[in-house]
Amino acid sequence: MTSSWTTEQERSEIVARSAWDAGYGVWRGGAEVAGERLDYAWEFLAPGGAGAAERLVYRGRSRETLTAGWVELETSVARNVNATAGVRAWDSRRAGEAGFDPRLALIWQMSRRASWSVSGGRYHQVAEGFYYRDGTEPARAMQADQVIVSYDWKRGQRSVRVEAYAKRYRRIVGFDRKYSVVGDGVGEARGVDFMIKQPLPWEASGRLTWSTVWAERTDPATGVEAPAPWAVRNSVVLIVERDFGNWKCSLAGRWANGRAFTPITGAVSNGGGGSEPVFGAVNSENYPSFRRIDCTLARTWEVSKRVTAVTYLAGFNLAGWDNVQAYEYSDDFRERREVPTLFSRGLFFGVNLIFR
Repeated sequence: MTSSWTTEQERSEIVARSAWDAGYGVWRGGAEVAGERLDYAWEFLAPGGAGAAERLVYRGRSRETLTAGWVELETSVARNVNATAGVRAWDSRRAGEAGFDPRLALIWQMSRRASWSVSGGRYHQVAEGFYYRDGTEPARAMQADQVIVSYDWKRGQRSVRVEAYAKRYRRIVGFDRKYSVVGDGVGEARGVDFMIKQPLPWEASGRLTWSTVWAERTDPATGVEAPAPWAVRNSVVLIVERDFGNWKCSLAGRWANGRAFTPITGAVSNGGGGSEPVFGAVNSENYPSFRRIDCTLARTWEVSKRVTAVTYLAGFNLAGWDNVQAYEYSDDFRERREVPTLFSRGLFFGVNLIFR
């Protein structure tokens, strides 16, 4: 599939925050007003076999004014137990609706080193402007209800964090295979994140992160609930760092299961001498696993009292492993070929200037 974008976009935002210690607890609040103007044209060629390619052009314009305010109270409700309760009120021109999002969090400090926390609430997110055509298709804001439970332990430079979550989604907006807008999707996700930080021999330190997630959502093309295309069942990141004088060296290894995708299992004649694909079960297959080793060497320089420079040399995918990002098919859809990532290896050098 080939595509081209023409986009004109303007954004503005005003944000204000404040806090007040009332003795029995701390009140916090804030407000924001965000505006966006978006005009776009999207033209793409959806291949449908020999002589069957279909050129589709979408033009759209969207205007958004989002007004929101929030308030929360953090207070002690028992010995070593703190609670934070709050609510966010919002109004969206693009979604054509307003609403309230309540939230609650509890933290139990078991000891100097360990704590438990549980939080939950409702969140709304207005879909991006690209999902609106000519300003005539307002979609309700997407909704998520979530609960998160976590455990933290820290002793010196050692730390452990385990987090489990469950989320339920409503009003999901997406594109079908011809990029028509489909709304009112549903979904859910459950996952666990495990993070550990540990000193290593030779004055090095290490961080290990493992994440696993089970997620399903409505497929916009068929309306069937299936594995979410963005959900990676397992992913692992291992980072080892060490300082060499003023230089910091970081070596990172990454591995992950492949994302789910919907395979093409056959083809039928389109009556014009070409073929149209026949799709298999939604997201019933997975891309091959992803793996990569990266390395970064960086140094921070104090150029002056107000200017700091960071120089770095970074290399990614040092082993040159080929990772599959997609599949492409022959004109009759009988042959499937892997599409590797654009670059097998990369080396970058740069300087960042930070002004204070």
